[in-house]
Amino acid sequence: HGSTRRGPYPFMAKVHLGIIAGNEEAMIGRFLDSFQPHVDSISVVRAIGNQTPDKSLDIAKERGCITGEYRNAEGNDWPHIDNFAKARNQSFALAPDGTDYLMWADCDDLLSDSAAKVLRLLRDGKDPEADVIYAPYLTSASGSYARRVRLLKTSAYDQWINAVHEDIEHKPGSKLTWANQLQVVHMPENNKRGSVLRNRRILEAIPEAERNGREWWFLFRECETQEDIPKAMEAAVIA
Repeated sequence: HGSTRRGPYPFMAKVHLGIIAGNEEAMIGRFLDSFQPHVDSISVVRAIGNQTPDKSLDIAKERGCITGEYRNAEGNDWPHIDNFAKARNQSFALAPDGTDYLMWADCDDLLSDSAAKVLRLLRDGKDPEADVIYAPYLTSASGSYARRVRLLKTSAYDQWINAVHEDIEHKPGSKLTWANQLQVVHMPENNKRGSVLRNRRILEAIPEAERNGREWWFLFRECETQEDIPKAMEAAVIA
């Protein structure tokens, strides 16, 4: 999905959006309507564990997206993904040659009007003078948000880490900035009540000797939500 505009700046930057998707045929059309006009390419990696696939990838292909599939590791025969970071690494790996910036989102997100303007300036060649751009991820109607890396230069990207509550690692020495206008809004149609059970299963499948502090912390939170206080306390102490 390319751009043919010529802006006032000396070069045109290409932005690739990499996403992972479950069975999202009810949501992916809305997602693409929101994001696709404002980026140069999109990759959609299906990650559904042992579920029967729906038409999500077919819809993405019809809309011109690059598609792929993430497979759970052997033995993780679950009705959901077993490692979010590995799936997101796969989505970024599908970026076309010549991509200047990598961006991520989820299928139940919407791009704000202010973010669309930021992307237009970026694609027209206005250099943000930074390698990694943090921005607000609005997660509720109250306006609360998480601070997340939303966009970064391909040259600054290292990898996605953490099987659950994944995050991007950028290369040492990267210049960071905050872009308040680059807002993405999390707007699911309903609450995904199974996410706590899913997240706990993924975290507990990581061998204890290999769990990092962040993963122990989130295991504490998932156990606390399930009111499994002894396990929550054990995880909290280790974290």
